[in-house]
Amino acid sequence: MERRESLAEERAALGPSASILRRRQAAAQARRRRLLLIDVALGATVALLVLLLGPGLAPLMIGALLVLAACAASWAYERRRRRRRGAATGAAGTRDGAA
Repeated sequence: MERRESLAEERAALGPSASILRRRQAAAQARRRRLLLIDVALGATVALLVLLLGPGLAPLMIGALLVLAACAASWAYERRRRRRRGAATGAAGTRDGAA
């Protein structure tokens, strides 16, 4: 019970803008996860269809690997961008140098 009271006090101290910000960040993170899953699923589907429907295996395999590499590059770029943004907001969000 004491933990609930401390959480309630913390939320009250942060104010409504902090809770709104937290909800927006959680929604954005969930959206990025869904988009990542869609990206990977589409890349794998296209690669599989190209391999199954094409008459020559070697050139098609190269194309399929390029599609998968593009998906992996997109994922890596998005991950790096999130880390940079997280580090920038984390440093700006602290007060008096305290973490």
